[in-house]
Amino acid sequence: DRKRIQHLAFIYPKLLADEFTRFEFPRRLKGDDVGRKVLYRDYSMEGWGYKTVMKEDLKYPLIHGHGKQARLLGTLAVSRGLGDHLLKVIETNIEIKPFLSCIPKVEVFDLTSENVNEDDVLIMATDGLWDVLSNEDVAQIVRNFLQNNTTDPYSNPMSSAESE
Repeated sequence: DRKRIQHLAFIYPKLLADEFTRFEFPRRLKGDDVGRKVLYRDYSMEGWGYKTVMKEDLKYPLIHGHGKQARLLGTLAVSRGLGDHLLKVIETNIEIKPFLSCIPKVEVFDLTSENVNEDDVLIMATDGLWDVLSNEDVAQIVRNFLQNNTTDPYSNPMSSAESE
């Protein structure tokens, strides 16, 4: 999604309201970096290249951080979503919605190539579940649910977890 977001910022630079830079740097740049060559990435790049830092590169990056710490416009940890039409960067008039995509990231797994049996469980969830629960927590919730609901295996396991 980095490339899509950076490309959008390239096509519509006014979306950044002169507050953010679309370039990605391995670290936050400081005034001392102006005139120096540093690694950077832009929308058209697969890897990293070198760029001579200019004053406008010192702006806050459009995408900052990595993994679960990554933030879009210093606000959201996601780049896909529905709604949030009125969400703006704090203390600015910069809208976040133009950078969000409603197209989900989908991964397909061929379960026929796995050694799956009738005792296995497939858990399909958004990243929000894994943000608040560990694999062990989810496994325990499923175990408890299956032990306590032998007559209706299709009811909601989270409702049994909430009553614990």
